[in-house]
Amino acid sequence: MAGLVGMVKTGKWDKVGFILNAPSFDKRIKRNAIIAHHRVALDYRKDVRADIRGKKYAPNKAMTIAIKGSSTPLVDNADMINAITYKIDGDEKVEIGIKRSATSGDGKKLFNVAEILHGGATVRVTDRMRNFFKAMWAQGQSGWFPLLPTTVAIRIPARPFFRVPFEQNQDKYLNHYEEAVRATMQGK
Repeated sequence: MAGLVGMVKTGKWDKVGFILNAPSFDKRIKRNAIIAHHRVALDYRKDVRADIRGKKYAPNKAMTIAIKGSSTPLVDNADMINAITYKIDGDEKVEIGIKRSATSGDGKKLFNVAEILHGGATVRVTDRMRNFFKAMWAQGQSGWFPLLPTTVAIRIPARPFFRVPFEQNQDKYLNHYEEAVRATMQGK
């Protein structure tokens, strides 16, 4: 007859039961995920701001410099940098972005300025736009001049100030979530 094989548990088996206790584990992982979301959001916001201030994007055209009074792409008076915000949606996700849009006189949303600056755009020149440029030039506004009849579009180059920092720092952001899992497994 074969002998019976026994097993003796040594170590901290009582802690394993505590860690894997479903209600307790679920509560800890959710709490730690929210903490990780905040850490990622704060780091990412800091990295995006640094990227914008880094002046590494296509330079402004002469007309843009004259109109805004600055040669620094993406920065006029730090409004956009200061508008970078985040929202935690429970324990499942964090949204980071800029909640700013250009609006019409009656408050209707026209377009998201940050989205256009980030991804670039081609703006079709309309008769109204052509007349506006000419009127600004006629009033002596610095930097404005009539658009040439051959100008059919104005190109705004992409300046991916959200994508670039994410790609460069994603390991750092992932580390916050790894820390959250480690803390949960340690019973914290």
